[in-house]
Amino acid sequence: MTLRTVATVVISLLVGLANAHRARACQCVEVSPEAASSRAAAVFEGQVISIGEANEGPSRITFNVVRTWKGADAERVVVAAHPMQSLCGVDFEVGRSYLVYAVEQEGALTTGLCERTRRIEDAEEDLLFLGAGVTPVDVTRPLDPPPPPVIREPPADRAGCAGCAISAGITSESAWIVVVALGLTWIVRKTWEHHPR
Repeated sequence: MTLRTVATVVISLLVGLANAHRARACQCVEVSPEAASSRAAAVFEGQVISIGEANEGPSRITFNVVRTWKGADAERVVVAAHPMQSLCGVDFEVGRSYLVYAVEQEGALTTGLCERTRRIEDAEEDLLFLGAGVTPVDVTRPLDPPPPPVIREPPADRAGCAGCAISAGITSESAWIVVVALGLTWIVRKTWEHHPR
């Protein structure tokens, strides 16, 4: 076999593989954000928090809903999606945010490339059409209990009137000094009155 024949066989194999790959690749009709939103049961921006592994068929993707435009009113939403892009699936990554257009099939939400689901950073045209959206609040989740009230007890009256003086910021030692000073002042005054110069 000559070198030219080997090269021809190799090139033919490569072309055949490329054509087979193209035949298996996902082929979607490009739809506008308006059309995708109209046919979707739910439209939301979600951050992937978990991906349920599936041996066959679609995986279960759990999203933390950042904002919603349609049909995703809970804080978390589970959507089925095939992981293989060749089967029109989306290769979701935990921690990354996506704009999700999900359709309803057999009572469950599903999505894929053909629904126009994409990374949020690639969804500028969609976000211009959709607008601001709403942040969902799960009203079924119980509210956190209020903190217990702070009870402040008055200081214990351990020494009668001396306790009052202490609570007013005057110590018993200070009170005695004042009494002694007043007493000395009185004695000096009386002495001065009886023995003037």
